[in-house]
Amino acid sequence: MAITDKEEGVWNLDEVYNKINQGSIWEYDAQKELWMWGYEQTGNNTILAISSPVQLPGTNWDTVYSFSYSEGATKQDGTLWLWGTNNKGQLGDNSTVNRSSPIQVPGTWGTGESKFSYGAAYNAHAIKSDNTLWAWGYNQYGTLGLGQPFPTSISSPVQMPGDWNKILPGGSNGMFAIKTSGELWSWGYNGQGELGHNEHIAYPNGQSSPKQVGTDTTWDTGCCNSATTHVIKTDGTMWSWGNNAYGKLGLNQTVNTRYSSPTQVPGTWSSVSGQESGRCAVKTDGTFWTWGINDGDARGRLGLNDAIHRSSPTQVGTDTTWTDCMAFGNGGHNATAGLKSDGTLWVWGSMYRNNPLNVSPNAHYSSPVQVPGTNWSNLSAMAFNTVGCIQGS
Repeated sequence: MAITDKEEGVWNLDEVYNKINQGSIWEYDAQKELWMWGYEQTGNNTILAISSPVQLPGTNWDTVYSFSYSEGATKQDGTLWLWGTNNKGQLGDNSTVNRSSPIQVPGTWGTGESKFSYGAAYNAHAIKSDNTLWAWGYNQYGTLGLGQPFPTSISSPVQMPGDWNKILPGGSNGMFAIKTSGELWSWGYNGQGELGHNEHIAYPNGQSSPKQVGTDTTWDTGCCNSATTHVIKTDGTMWSWGNNAYGKLGLNQTVNTRYSSPTQVPGTWSSVSGQESGRCAVKTDGTFWTWGINDGDARGRLGLNDAIHRSSPTQVGTDTTWTDCMAFGNGGHNATAGLKSDGTLWVWGSMYRNNPLNVSPNAHYSSPVQVPGTNWSNLSAMAFNTVGCIQGS
């Protein structure tokens, strides 16, 4: 950092930090810490479960990604770091050696959310700063998207054709990415119609190369998990397709039916997340909504202070300051988390192995409870109860 053309007068601290947004005579790199907790793969050079947030080394982290037994994060300089299980080469380091602390994947990668995703089939996809999309790991059901038959394992990144902008969070054997043109493309397993191509392709076949979903060019963000897909367009409309177990499509239907093409969910939305048979989403007005399964070991995950399933979005409380949401957990032990505009982090549901409140690991909460600390951002938590979050601004 350097001052290249100092202005007259005295700068207060906020003015110094914001100079990059005022014409850029002093660029300031924010100090962003990475904190992890939960089951095994927390990146702190151990495989022990941790019940409260622990900081990983460094203060220049940008975005954290979590799924199953493998985790990842990008730094502000565009470096990508992965750790955890590596049995199918999903860490991209040209090996199958498990790692208990972060290792760097060569290259300069995109920063910000939706630039990296793990899939359920031990595969990974990431977008570089030049908008190229790269894949590696296990190719079950064609989930690498490289047009190669199953089985194949690739332990270092291989480029996919096209210019890409975002990757949707995984958790399913269907993969999704949005091109710079706004088109939505999907590939992988399609036994429940989760790829949105108006067809079902049953096991063991899959779509081994990307295929466009419809003809729309206004797709923006979403998720695909447990054979159910939700994607939000730039106009705030949300569309769902795939499996409807426990009403998780959010279409006010309790029958376990399947939709193989997009169907609109009422409302105007800014973010959505899913895990197993539960979903959560934030509307553009800052309200928080949940639906799907809500009993058994997942009781309380909807945050509605009961154990009743919901087949359509139901509001959690009355707060209008929610900014992001995340559904996570596995094997019936499911939970939900959300971020507010004041930087506070809240969780509820089953705290099995992922409890950030440092109380009984089998506790259940049916309404939001605050995680200690403030200034949280970029929440990530998926299967197997490992949670990551960035702290700092």
